[in-house]
Amino acid sequence: MTYEPVTLRPGAPEAVPLCALWRYPVKSLGGERLTGADVWPEEPLPGDRAWAIRDDATDEIISAKRDPRILYAWATTHDDGVSVSVPGLASPVPVAEAGPTLSAWLGRRVSMCDTSSLRPETTFDFGFRVDLGSRSYGDSGNVLHLVSTATLQALGDLVPGITPAEAVRRTRPNLVVDLGPEPFAEDQPAGSTLMVGEVELEVVGQTGRCTMVDRDQPGVPRAGLLDLLTERRGGALGVYVTVRQRGRLEVGVEPEVEVGP
Repeated sequence: MTYEPVTLRPGAPEAVPLCALWRYPVKSLGGERLTGADVWPEEPLPGDRAWAIRDDATDEIISAKRDPRILYAWATTHDDGVSVSVPGLASPVPVAEAGPTLSAWLGRRVSMCDTSSLRPETTFDFGFRVDLGSRSYGDSGNVLHLVSTATLQALGDLVPGITPAEAVRRTRPNLVVDLGPEPFAEDQPAGSTLMVGEVELEVVGQTGRCTMVDRDQPGVPRAGLLDLLTERRGGALGVYVTVRQRGRLEVGVEPEVEVGP
């Protein structure tokens, strides 16, 4: 099934409900669902992908594209900082001290690094280099990833059995919004604006997908989603947006479909 982008109402954007808000404190690890957050242009979601795992032997930043096992670990923010949990570990460990724990679990020497300290010449897995002036470190800096509830629902048409809750795990959005019943309504031209609560967002472009959407993780088996997205949607799903002015995002409505644990 193929869907066409929906044209949002021209003129001043109408506020749309925020159904879920997600933050991923450590790149490629499981994240946390929030009820609200202050956002601003320079740092759209404070603490999102603020840490990464570094391979000590190669000095490369590791993502789940290279080592999918790290999707089985997760990170959580507390009043005293971020902690990391891994399978079989009795209790979480502070993120800055998680290197030895992750090394023992992965069977390779790794360490944690604060992404704000990465050098511009840092190499990422597969030899990928990015402009760290935007703090992108492989995840497109200064933007948030947005999908709609109808888009998450539509993934079940592409791969039967994928629920919206599983689709959130696979696509790892920051914002899940209600844009009505038509799937892929978020596919708007760059420069389009969208009000989510009191926060005005600007569409930067579509989100290109990678092998992450097919990786297995706790409660989520392997899938053949990437090939279908490549064939039917040019490999894209969801959009990147920037924050146009400082404001507060609050989850204000329960979606009709479950969008995550």
